[in-house]
Amino acid sequence: MKLLKEVLWFPLSLVFILHLITIFGLIWFPINKSGALYFLIMYIFSGFGITVGYHRLWSHRTYKASWIWRLFWALGGAASLQGSIRWWCRLHRLHHSFSDSDIDPYGPNKGFWYSHILWIFHKKDRKDAFTKINIADIEADPIARWQSNNYRWLSLFLAFGVPLIFGEDKIQAYFYGGCLARVLVWHTTWFVNSLAHWLGDDEYANETSAKDHFLTALLTLGEGNHGFHHAFPTSYKNGVRWYQYDPTKWLIELGSIFGLCYELSHPPENEIQKARFQVSERKLRPFQIQSNGLFLPLSK
Repeated sequence: MKLLKEVLWFPLSLVFILHLITIFGLIWFPINKSGALYFLIMYIFSGFGITVGYHRLWSHRTYKASWIWRLFWALGGAASLQGSIRWWCRLHRLHHSFSDSDIDPYGPNKGFWYSHILWIFHKKDRKDAFTKINIADIEADPIARWQSNNYRWLSLFLAFGVPLIFGEDKIQAYFYGGCLARVLVWHTTWFVNSLAHWLGDDEYANETSAKDHFLTALLTLGEGNHGFHHAFPTSYKNGVRWYQYDPTKWLIELGSIFGLCYELSHPPENEIQKARFQVSERKLRPFQIQSNGLFLPLSK
């Protein structure tokens, strides 16, 4: 009974039912060219709404943007059905402020599946924790405030209404532009909370469980260097080097060419190298250098 009282039944029902509907659509209405196009458009629109908008713009203020850019990605984020800008960013800032602790909403210290999806259904009183998180900048942004105040109707209209209005094949538009795109964008985001804290190396930071891996980048629209992100959360880049897969970074850079984005933040190279050195130094702390040059464990 105690376990049942700790369950948030609405998000659990929403996630469960939408997964079932998506599986039903895949079986009974196989995807065609129209469905693939609807899916691709809505996946890109809502997926980058999270990475370009919710995450790198509003949560971390890694760059500044014009009102048209902010409005477009505010709508894209709403289409993802992941909560409003206000709700999403407050939780994400809480995660960065208290990573791997009991206050961390995603709870990577509680296992892969908890951090991937189960945390969403866990009822927790975060009133005290939220008092430690400042979202005055979100409230000061009229677009973020408008989107957050009107999220319920905006999200449903953008997630399902838009594909149905503009798609000629209504069945394909609903199942693939609506349901499948929503489910896969959910998992794209959730992998940042789970896989990015489980798979990879800790080249840039090892104070938390955040790690860097190419596979995570492929699955998350470029959010794969999560250790780097935790070390430098105000960098608009996640793929540190120009060749590292990070379409979110490339999209922001494209926006800057047209003047839609500006003041892109990124640490100088010497700070990045210093972070790598500090990680290496911490890994060597359990050892001492003997006169013969060997690294031996310190005696207890």
